[in-house]
Amino acid sequence: MPTDTHVRHAVVMGAGMAGLAAARVLADSFEAVTVIERDTLPSASAPRAGVPQGHHVHGLLALGAEVFEGYFPGLRAELEQAGAPVWDWGEGLCAVLPNGIPPSTPMGMPIQTFSRPLLEHVLRQRVTALGPVTLRDGLTVTGLRTAAPGKITGVRVRDGDGEDNALHVTLHGANGTQLPHNDDDFLSFAKSLRGPVADTIASLTPTSAVRRYARTVNRRIAYHRLARWPEGLIALGDSVCTFNPAYGQGMTVAALEARLLEQMLGNRRAGTPLDGQAFQKAAGPRHRLLMADGNHPRPGLGAVAALLARQGRQLVHEPPDRHRPP
Repeated sequence: MPTDTHVRHAVVMGAGMAGLAAARVLADSFEAVTVIERDTLPSASAPRAGVPQGHHVHGLLALGAEVFEGYFPGLRAELEQAGAPVWDWGEGLCAVLPNGIPPSTPMGMPIQTFSRPLLEHVLRQRVTALGPVTLRDGLTVTGLRTAAPGKITGVRVRDGDGEDNALHVTLHGANGTQLPHNDDDFLSFAKSLRGPVADTIASLTPTSAVRRYARTVNRRIAYHRLARWPEGLIALGDSVCTFNPAYGQGMTVAALEARLLEQMLGNRRAGTPLDGQAFQKAAGPRHRLLMADGNHPRPGLGAVAALLARQGRQLVHEPPDRHRPP
């Protein structure tokens, strides 16, 4: 990412969600944007090695969907046409709570679920259709080029190594639960859970092997605390902050980081460079708000947990009309 206004070329390392969102924003401000991806990218919607959680179901939080729709108008409709359903959160979600199953209730809160390969495929097509953007796959970034200490001018690289009416089933485990490795164990684990999951999948034929994903630790690197930050570099996406994918936050955070980048590009004065350190300082506290540090839990979390538990107990007994939108 250049900080000199005479430099017209931006380089994005990684063609994941954060990289694609950043490339979309940078394309409005730079003459050339090169996205470098280590994986050899599929020409169609298919999983790739660099996204191990990509075999599992994905969805965008409401805010993330809004931001991505703003950058890629018609995205929701395009995904829906490709087989990604849009459904009402309260009406379509079967939530099995400790005290029972809440009634199905329309809430006026639409959500869209899709496979990660489909979403990335559609976004790659959108981004590479932008005039300034070039995507180069099969290349691994091995280091950064510098013109002087503390000034980044480029990167070093080397050659690297639809929905189809399918039901996508993801089972979550917690507290040391041993997750299944094969079809039989998968069904047995489903049967150990309350709710209709096991009955739903018992008569279906698997179309792929069971895929496990066990990297569920939240991780945040506090780049914003560094006293000195290299000129010409911005860090975002998984390079700064990763979440347990069960939270569903990662893609929305990538969208918000792209929006922050867009704001800083738009607000800088003519003839002045983009301040990478200012970006990290603006983004860092926002990441912290989304994470609870297990060693230093934030005040009030216990009260919030108690409130949610009480609401969960009440929800299964309340009439559906109480939660309908006005």
